[in-house]
Amino acid sequence: MSSLATDRARILDIDTEILQLDPLERRVTVARLRLEPEKDRVQQRLESYVCPVLSLPNEIVSEIFIQFLPVYPNRPPLTGLRSPTLLTHICSKWRHIALANPELWRALTLRLPSPYDVNAISRRFHLAETWLLRTGCCPLSVEIDEWNAHLTQEQSQYSFMASRRERWEHLEIKAMRVNLALFDGSLPLLRHLRLKLSLASANITLHGAPLLRSVALTGFASSCVTLPWTQLTSLALESVFPADCMRLLRKTPNLLDCKLVIFDKLSIGPYTAQDIGGQTPVLLPHLHSLALNGTGTVTGFQFRENSIMSYLILPSLSRLEALDRAVGKYPPSVLSSFISKSACTLKELCITYDDNLVIELSEYRLAFPSIPELTSRPRSAKRDDSNDED
Repeated sequence: MSSLATDRARILDIDTEILQLDPLERRVTVARLRLEPEKDRVQQRLESYVCPVLSLPNEIVSEIFIQFLPVYPNRPPLTGLRSPTLLTHICSKWRHIALANPELWRALTLRLPSPYDVNAISRRFHLAETWLLRTGCCPLSVEIDEWNAHLTQEQSQYSFMASRRERWEHLEIKAMRVNLALFDGSLPLLRHLRLKLSLASANITLHGAPLLRSVALTGFASSCVTLPWTQLTSLALESVFPADCMRLLRKTPNLLDCKLVIFDKLSIGPYTAQDIGGQTPVLLPHLHSLALNGTGTVTGFQFRENSIMSYLILPSLSRLEALDRAVGKYPPSVLSSFISKSACTLKELCITYDDNLVIELSEYRLAFPSIPELTSRPRSAKRDDSNDED
């Protein structure tokens, strides 16, 4: 009989013996067996047989752990399913492997709870700091979410995170007002920034961010941030006034793709939008993809009839996605004028109407053959953009 078979037989004999005892004797016998070294050795060998993954090399197990998490730069939760914390609770070997792999901890979300709870917030900060201590020298993907907490933390509370800003690669902040301590220094690895503010903040200036290419700004972030605009290739502006939109587009001549969501109200609370009527068009010579997925036509502005497309010249545009009212009162006329002015060739077009009717390029070409330079594509090539990010 093999050694493994002997071990299994021994375990079976012990289990049979225990089941034949009365409850009191059973507890005494189990306690005694737990103290026997032989029992420990047998159990360990049996576990290795039943769970062969425990015998895999640490390097392979570590790679499996990485595949278990959301693909970087997406961020796992601090606890629970899909969190690396879960891997530390399986067994001592897995805990050692997980804690020794800095790549498991490099994507972090610090989401502060609501309603306001001092103890809960303190625990979140402590847990986030523990994560960062495990990241070694890895580039970081960081999200700070105060949106539902309705507060702005003191600068000292973010000191542990700000001290690692030189390793930030992807940064997302959602808050009422941004904590300026987070930007008080260079950001040499930063590639993507997403900033969402619900109130006007002091001016935020990013220094030393040579790799920054992708930016998404929501709400008042568009009016209080200073960035290296000319190096950006991707820009998303959401819930912004038309004047702010035009102002930023003039600063970003090297954009390749852009998404715009514009307020359709003349004013919001004490804030009043400025009319952009009469402004000269904005030329974006390299832009190939534009999404107008917002509320579109802005009430009370001179471009109400034609939309913001009347103020854009995009000679390289090949993909356009929009709501019908973002294009104007009569989209075919606006498209025809826009395409003629820009001298572009659309290869992808998707117009969505209020009733969720989606009109694509081939259908537009059949319905409106006068629209110039439309190149149709098969309906089977329809792209699912429902999960696209900014």
